[in-house]
Amino acid sequence: KSKRLWVPTGICLTSNMPIIGVLEAMLLRLCEALAAKANSINPDVLNSFIKNDLAQLILNFQQPISGVLHCSIPFLSGERLHVTLPPPTGLPSLPHGASVTSVCRLLGADGLAILLAAVLTECKILIHSSDVANLAMVAEVITALIYPFSWQLPYIPVLPVDMLEIVEAPLSYFLGVPTPNMQ
Repeated sequence: KSKRLWVPTGICLTSNMPIIGVLEAMLLRLCEALAAKANSINPDVLNSFIKNDLAQLILNFQQPISGVLHCSIPFLSGERLHVTLPPPTGLPSLPHGASVTSVCRLLGADGLAILLAAVLTECKILIHSSDVANLAMVAEVITALIYPFSWQLPYIPVLPVDMLEIVEAPLSYFLGVPTPNMQ
């Protein structure tokens, strides 16, 4: 009986477009496809499967024209993924589906109003949470909700522990710090 060495694989999808929900759906589909094939395929074949599907996605993806055209992306099995960009002068898209509702639940009405007021008056803003996903979501939703204004000062939704000295900066900022890093 041969021993099998587990080798972790990390996949990070990035985009300069506000399509977090689409990227999340792509990663979930990829995980489901890998889980279905993991026990029946040689690890080298599995790696080439990943590389081929991601290469097809990257090479064949047409960027939508802002406010005019949307793209439909076939990726693995299932429904096609749709990417639409808002018009350049229109309301920015929010991070993903229920994010505004989630932020309202996390902050409450008073917390949301205070945070929006702090952003609009360009105060120093430091938010923290033990859940990094919540930090990024709150920061992205708040910066989207101030439309037609935009945050023009330092903005780091999740501040790495090595950069904590930024908190002492004499200028306004919007920082998200994971709670464990605050000790």
